[in-house]
Amino acid sequence: GESAFNSCTLLKSVVIGDGVTSIGESAFNSCSSLESVEIPDSVTSIGAHAFAGCTLLKSVEIPDSVTSIVENAFEGCEKLFNDVGALRYIKANNNDYHILYSVLNQNYSSYTINENTRIIGVRAFYKCERLSSIIIPDSVTRIGEGAFYFCSSLGSVVIGDSVTSIGDDAFHSCSSLTSIEIPDSVTSIGSYAFSGCSSLTSIEIPDSVTSIGDEAFYNCYSLESIVIGDSVTSIGYWAFYNCKKLYNDVGALRYIKAKNNDYHILYSVLNQNYSSYTINENTRIIGVRAFYKCERLSSIIIPDSVTRIGEGAFYFCSSLGSVVIGDSVTSIGDDAFHSCSSLTSIEIPDSVTSIGSYAFSGCSSLTSIEIPDSVISIGSAAFHFCFSLTSITFNGTVEEWEAIEKGDGWSNCVHATYVECSNGKVEI
Repeated sequence: GESAFNSCTLLKSVVIGDGVTSIGESAFNSCSSLESVEIPDSVTSIGAHAFAGCTLLKSVEIPDSVTSIVENAFEGCEKLFNDVGALRYIKANNNDYHILYSVLNQNYSSYTINENTRIIGVRAFYKCERLSSIIIPDSVTRIGEGAFYFCSSLGSVVIGDSVTSIGDDAFHSCSSLTSIEIPDSVTSIGSYAFSGCSSLTSIEIPDSVTSIGDEAFYNCYSLESIVIGDSVTSIGYWAFYNCKKLYNDVGALRYIKAKNNDYHILYSVLNQNYSSYTINENTRIIGVRAFYKCERLSSIIIPDSVTRIGEGAFYFCSSLGSVVIGDSVTSIGDDAFHSCSSLTSIEIPDSVTSIGSYAFSGCSSLTSIEIPDSVISIGSAAFHFCFSLTSITFNGTVEEWEAIEKGDGWSNCVHATYVECSNGKVEI
C-alpha cells in the first residue's frame, strides 16, 4: 500500500511477494539503507515516489508485467542513474539502460536511444520542443505515458518492432507529426496517445492492436485516412473527436471512414429526436456511446456487417423495446444496453463470445434471456438490477456453462433462481 515502509531506515533488501499487484505511492520512500529490490511478475504498476530518496538503492529487478512507472518513482536514487550524454537511464535487471528515465538537456533536435533500452519512461522527453526526429530501437517494449508529450517539432518517429504498448498521452500535442508507422507488435494505444497531433494526416493501426483508448486521436483535425485492424475490440470514448476529415454524416448518423469503408464506425447520433434509425449495412462497429441517451429510440436493427457493439452504445435508451442483433456480432461491450428499461427480451446470436460488464444492467423490464453456447465470458454485474428477469436459458450443457468466465455479481438482483441448460439446471 501507499507509504507502507516510508522512511524505514533498517531495510537493506526487499523481495516482494508474488501476490502483490502494485507498489503504492511512497511505499519505500526515503528507505535510506535499501540497496536491492526484487519485484515479482504479479506487479503491474509502481506509484509516485515509490522509491524516491532511496539513496543507496543500486539493484532493481523490474519484470515485464510492469506497464506503469510514475515519472518520479525513483527520484533521488543516484546509484541507479546512468547518465549518458543528454539522457538519463535507470539501471535495472543488470541492464545499465533498462529505462530511459529523462532528458538532461532539452536543446537537441535528436537523441540516440541506447539499443539495450527496454522502456521509454513516463514523460521522458516531455516538452522537448526542439526534438524533430527520434528512432525507438527494437529493444524497447513500452512507450510510457506522456513520453513525447508537447514535443511540438517532432516530425519523424520510427517505432521499433518490439513495442507492445503506446501509453496514455505518449505523443500528445506533437503538432508537427504528419504520419507514423505502428509496428505489428503493438497491442494497445493509450488514451490521448495522439491527441492534438494536428498535422497527422494518415495512420494505419495493425491487426495486432486490440484497444484504442479514450480521445486517442482527439483534435487530429488533419487526419483524413485511417486503417483500423480487425482485432480492435475496444475503441474509447471520443477517440476521434474533431477528426472532421474522417466524418461521414448521413442523415442523423455520423460515421467514421476507415479501411476504405465510409461507414466503418457508427460514431454518434446527430439528432436524438428519432424513434428509429437505419444503420448502414457496411458498418463494422457500433461506437462507444453512439446512441447514448437517445431516450426516444424505440427500435433498432443492427445489420449483419457489425462485429462489435461498443461500450455504452445504447446506454440510457429508456424507450428501446425492440433490438435485432446481426449474426456477425462477437462482443457486446460494457454497459452496451445499460438502463434500457423498456427492453423486455433480446436474442443474442451464436456469433457472440463475450457479454461485457453491466451490459444489461438496469434493464428492469427484461423478462427472459437466451445465451448461446458460443459465449465464453460474462462480465461483472452484466444483468444487475434486472428485477423482472425470470428466465435465463443457456444453449449448452451444464459443464459448458460452468466453464464460462463470469465476473462478480453477474446476476445480482435478478428474479431467476437458476440457469436452464440443455442437460439440466444450475442454481444462481
